[in-house]
Amino acid sequence: MKWAKRDILRIPMEGEEFQASLSFTEEAIPRYMNIRRIESVDVKAKLSYDAHSEVLLVDVDVKGKMILPCSISFQDVPHSFKTSSRLAFSFTQTDIESDVIIVDGEELDFDPEILSLIWMEVPPRVISPKIKELPQGEGWEVVSEEEFRRRKEEKIDPRLAKILEYKAQDDEEV
Repeated sequence: MKWAKRDILRIPMEGEEFQASLSFTEEAIPRYMNIRRIESVDVKAKLSYDAHSEVLLVDVDVKGKMILPCSISFQDVPHSFKTSSRLAFSFTQTDIESDVIIVDGEELDFDPEILSLIWMEVPPRVISPKIKELPQGEGWEVVSEEEFRRRKEEKIDPRLAKILEYKAQDDEEV
């Protein structure tokens, strides 16, 4: 989505709403994002231009579906996302001490900002629901977080093990 500066300057102070469906090619998605594909992206936004401060405010809601690699099998895993944000753009340097994005040239390209919002929604890891058994080998195994917590609770601190033995002997003598 691109907007020309002349169109932005015509936006009324009370705002203007728009909706759009976006698609991103695989080439448009940087490899460091760890996203294989972005399938459907729906964008709803309200734009308002403050002529006094020369700042375009955009309240944006983004939802869609991305395809991520499984952390164990590297299979494609669909992941839905939904996010919202308030972005501020200006064609000139401003005195406002907020996160105002300075636009170079006469055209605002909104796609990189949408892509950044999507990237913030990528989870650190995803596991395919098709994986029923976690991998294991000689001397190692992958366990779920629930299993890890359960084992940690069951494990007795060796410093306290002798106290438990003493208590058991004391009960038998009574």
